[in-house]
Amino acid sequence: MRAAGLRICVGTDSLSSNDLLSPVAELYCLQQHFPEVPLGELLTWASRNGADFLGRASLGTLEAGKKPGLVLIDHLEDGRLTAASRSRRIPMTI
Repeated sequence: MRAAGLRICVGTDSLSSNDLLSPVAELYCLQQHFPEVPLGELLTWASRNGADFLGRASLGTLEAGKKPGLVLIDHLEDGRLTAASRSRRIPMTI
C-alpha cells in the first residue's frame, strides 16, 4: 500500500480483534515488521490520515484553528518505539 502511494490509517477497533486497545502497540508492531518506515510517517498514519479519512478536519495536525488532542509517547530509543513505549493524553486547557 505504501509503495502504491495509498494513504494508510492506523488505529484500533475492538478487543475482539486484538489483545490491547493501544495505537502505540499497533505502531510498534508495524515498526517491527517494516523497520524502513520512519516514526514520523507512522505517526502520520495514526493522526492526520485517520482524521482526514473520517472527515474530521479539526483534528490530526497542529495548525491554527484546529483543536487536536496531544499525546505523549514515552520510552523511545534512537527515535524508534520500544516494547515499553506507552502513550498518554496531555490535558489541554484553553
